[in-house]
Amino acid sequence: MQGYSHDGMELSTAEHWTCRGCLQLRIRNIDYQPATRVLSVWFVPSGSRYDYEDVPPQVHAAFRKASAKGRFFNEHIRDRYKYHLVEQSHSS
Repeated sequence: MQGYSHDGMELSTAEHWTCRGCLQLRIRNIDYQPATRVLSVWFVPSGSRYDYEDVPPQVHAAFRKASAKGRFFNEHIRDRYKYHLVEQSHSS
């Protein structure tokens, strides 16, 4: 998929971004599927992916726009939506 860059984040039409140079955020990238309202979040440094269920599109949009992704995640997503571990990376 063709992507584009904005504010250090690589974006694509798949509602996915990768933050370069953002290791302090603890969030490596996100992906959102509007049809299922599933928000996937990959964490640094583990690389583990968690899927958060029934996340409204406006929460995803605000997450993408947030300047402090980690803070937004902690305040608006963590412990508010049902989630499960999808993929666990063992890389260090």
